[in-house]
Amino acid sequence: MECTSPPPTMPRKLSISKLPTKAPKFVRPLEGRMADEGDSNVELKCIIDGMRDFMLLITFLTCSFSKIVKIHIIANPSPECRWTKNNSMEPLSAKDANISTRFDEVSGEACLTIKNVSIADGGRYTCTAENEHGVASSLADFVVKSKLCHIYDLNDINFCFW
Repeated sequence: MECTSPPPTMPRKLSISKLPTKAPKFVRPLEGRMADEGDSNVELKCIIDGMRDFMLLITFLTCSFSKIVKIHIIANPSPECRWTKNNSMEPLSAKDANISTRFDEVSGEACLTIKNVSIADGGRYTCTAENEHGVASSLADFVVKSKLCHIYDLNDINFCFW
């Protein structure tokens, strides 16, 4: 039997009944960082491992066409990512308009953004990734430098006012 028609197009999403399972882990942990009071959009970033590449050989039986397809499988199941500060058990609140977080499941990048840095933002930040197969955490210190003080010399005595 000869087949002259092209192979069918590949679906955008392919369902596989048995995916490998994997606990999350950090391939690029958080790094300590310094910023000045008043800085804008300062980011703390890390990368969570969970992506695996698989090569599948798919044979279309009707026409004997074969196609190798590279697919990405992220940690199975996908990790839930949360941020905390100063060893608190309470995740950083989405109610805080000054802080935003995001997690890209494809690249594995987790990012916390501080929109307008203040002294109160300084502390130890922890990113935790968790799925049913395990938990991984990465932490880093975020140091905020206050604005320079004004130094006055009165009778050879130095005063510093903020």
